[in-house]
Amino acid sequence: MGNFSRNTFDPTKNYVAVRLEQGVPLVDADWNELEDVTRTEVYEALRSASANVASRGGLDVAPAAANDIVVSAGRAVVDGHPIRTFAALQYSTQRYANAATAAADGVAQAAPLTQPAAARIDCVYLDVFEREVTSAEDPNLINGAIALETSTRLKREVVLRVAEGATSPPPAPPAGHAFLAIAIMSRTPGPITAAQIQDVKPYALPLGARELGYAPLLVPVTYLGVAQPAFQLETSLFPYRLVARKPSGQATAMGALHLPVPDGARLLQIHVRGTSAGTLSWQFCRSRYDGTLNTAVAADLSNIAGAYDKVVSIPATEPPVDNTLNYYHLTVYTTPAANVTDIYGVSIRVVP
Repeated sequence: MGNFSRNTFDPTKNYVAVRLEQGVPLVDADWNELEDVTRTEVYEALRSASANVASRGGLDVAPAAANDIVVSAGRAVVDGHPIRTFAALQYSTQRYANAATAAADGVAQAAPLTQPAAARIDCVYLDVFEREVTSAEDPNLINGAIALETSTRLKREVVLRVAEGATSPPPAPPAGHAFLAIAIMSRTPGPITAAQIQDVKPYALPLGARELGYAPLLVPVTYLGVAQPAFQLETSLFPYRLVARKPSGQATAMGALHLPVPDGARLLQIHVRGTSAGTLSWQFCRSRYDGTLNTAVAADLSNIAGAYDKVVSIPATEPPVDNTLNYYHLTVYTTPAANVTDIYGVSIRVVP
């Protein structure tokens, strides 16, 4: 361990900088507190933005041998701590697969994987922590000009671990450690195969607005106790498609569609597509689960014969989605018409 005079860092004091005064000596405690303050600011900012998230195209788990796995190089944030592995990490040959090394650093060994005698679910996860490195491990820390170790380093370690017989990492990481699940293995007796490995890394949502599409699965509607003529679900082979249809022999049709939307999202537009034989009306609503309130968010009444492709903006005053209180649904109705009316699908534009 390094030779430090004292440790003055206390995160509960909410210090954000260390200011060196003129005419005083520079001491190790002030320097180290500056580093700790800056580091903690970064961690807290990342925790607030996205505490656990992986970059796409890395940290992928694959079989390495009959009873061994390897994870590719990649980046992630684990409990606010940014990590980057520059090379593939193999379970059986990583640093902490060695029991003596693990004991010397005060961490649990990554013990050899066991072969299951029957079907078993295993969770592959990363264990992230920091440890001190001195010149005993890295001789470059000795300043050759004075032949002294002038400072030590803190190193972030990434350990590949497997929780056998579990679908998630252990619930209580040791102090200073953080866990991130990256894969689930559905193992059977015999060697590990790629087909047994399922990626479960958390990824960031795309930035900006997104379009959510819904098939026209309109369910029958009862209005004021009276069952309304329903849309029929039609499929075809060429071209492959699924439509909600009011047949030509049926005068009207009414149906409802549940529209799941992301919690906390802002709703921007709703887009309804189809073909209309006469007047087509629909209403997009926000309703409370307890039935106490139903709010029309957007609606349209169009007398269109032919292709129907309508985009309606949602008012900026519409509150963010709160799935703990509300659900969202679309009700569609056609006025009497002799010809076929089809609903092809619905999409909603949102900002996550």
